[in-house]
Amino acid sequence: MENLELKILEEVEKLQSFAVKNPLNTSAFWGEWQQVFTRVRLAKIAIKKLKWSGLLTVQQKKEADIKLQTLDEIENYLKELKNIALQTRGFSIFSSADAQQSEDDESDDIDIDDLFL
Repeated sequence: MENLELKILEEVEKLQSFAVKNPLNTSAFWGEWQQVFTRVRLAKIAIKKLKWSGLLTVQQKKEADIKLQTLDEIENYLKELKNIALQTRGFSIFSSADAQQSEDDESDDIDIDDLFL
């Protein structure tokens, strides 16, 4: 069990470089968030480019797939963090498609006063 815990701690330590450490309600947060997000996106692009190049062995392709999955998880974390930061500033996290659907749902409601007036 200790061996597993040590491996988990090692993995967490590796992932710490992707953690945004500045508080959500500061401008420093957005600068750091952008740097980390850009690093993740560029790493994903580089890995995909290497996979498509045909220069990787089968084993290296498997490792690249694992790295891509990890980067996808990190990217999701960063997007969730961004949404939370926007919420603390009073911005809605709903997409424009969600807002349009909400407006469409409201337009389907029939007001009883409209029927009689």
